[in-house]
Amino acid sequence: MIHILLNNGPLEFANIEQQEASYIPYGVEFKNPSFAAVAEAMGVKGIRIEEPDVVHKSGPVVVDFVVDPYALGLPLHVPFTR
Repeated sequence: MIHILLNNGPLEFANIEQQEASYIPYGVEFKNPSFAAVAEAMGVKGIRIEEPDVVHKSGPVVVDFVVDPYALGLPLHVPFTR
């Protein structure tokens, strides 16, 4: 079994949306741990990848991908069709 975490740090798009709505950003600033280190502490192999060209193949593992906090997880507009 392989678990993949997309670790994008703070919730930057939620932060931007709150600011654009004239709100003081709330609940968007935090620092994620190294999930690879958490996996290792629980006895499972953990790999932290900070560059896309570094990918490993192995058995059961937690892969902690550090991704761009400004990258969209979903498109801004999802078209509605029937």
